[in-house]
Amino acid sequence: MSRIETRYRRLLRVLPAYYRQQWEEDMVATFLDSVAPGEREDEQIVAEYGWPSAAEARSVLALAARLRFGGTGAPRRYALSGAVVRRFALAGMLFHAATAMTTLVLRLAWPPEVVRTAPPVEMVLRFLWLPAFLALVTGRLRVTATAAGLATAAAVVAALTTTGRGFTAPELGLLVLDVLLVAAVAAFHRDAPPVRPRPWLIALPVTAVCAFAVEYAGLLGDAGVASALVSAVGVAFLCTRRVFAWRHDQAGWALTLAVLALAALGLRVLALPQLETAVPARSALLTAGYGETVVAFVVAVVLAVVAYRSVAGPRAVTSGTSPA
Repeated sequence: MSRIETRYRRLLRVLPAYYRQQWEEDMVATFLDSVAPGEREDEQIVAEYGWPSAAEARSVLALAARLRFGGTGAPRRYALSGAVVRRFALAGMLFHAATAMTTLVLRLAWPPEVVRTAPPVEMVLRFLWLPAFLALVTGRLRVTATAAGLATAAAVVAALTTTGRGFTAPELGLLVLDVLLVAAVAAFHRDAPPVRPRPWLIALPVTAVCAFAVEYAGLLGDAGVASALVSAVGVAFLCTRRVFAWRHDQAGWALTLAVLALAALGLRVLALPQLETAVPARSALLTAGYGETVVAFVVAVVLAVVAYRSVAGPRAVTSGTSPA
């Protein structure tokens, strides 16, 4: 086996095993035929020093995303992972869009001296999560990736240049989740079922109002707001999962909410030291913050158990399930 063939086979390892078993030999043969120069000496050079081209690597990675984050007709395991990743992206961008709406309304409404002050560039770029979410819901994936990427870059710039202090633990955790949100756009490929815009568009103002209420109640920062919202949705799911329409896709929703709950809980734990320094030691807000963290932990554990039982059970998500 030549070295270039070995490199092609290593590249194809990103594809699922069931697909490689059926198509690996044909794909390797096609790749090798495309690089054969025709002269014997050149063939030896290519066989020894040749590498897959950038276009070939991109095509294989795009195929891997389509297969591993499957849609209609995909094997059960990959259909489930695709549904969970797409819902994770939708929920994460929904949260960012809702908090952007809340910040924008507050800035325009109160206090007056804030309205007269020009917002910093990084704040303006953070508002891009709103068009990113709207573009994702309506199927404009390039707009989504561009706007979400700029908003994520704004967070990096704000932490490294504006404050001059680098990342705090909650900011670093949120940045990691933002990068995952941008990467999750790859799960919305042509084989994925289309998003139903209406439920997500209705959820946007509702989430914005709830986020404002939670922030006003004193659960400081994005971590507290996210943890409280995910816990509330998780409890609502646990109470209604045998009644409402998402019963037919219980495994997908349970696993999605479990992932979201664990992510929000992680952010909340990272933010607890800041909560202790922001409020007095015996403040009711500090007690509420720790209580909310305990509730988030319990909800995350229960959701994880329900998700495990749903995925392992016979009535798991079907391959054609819509992410909405």
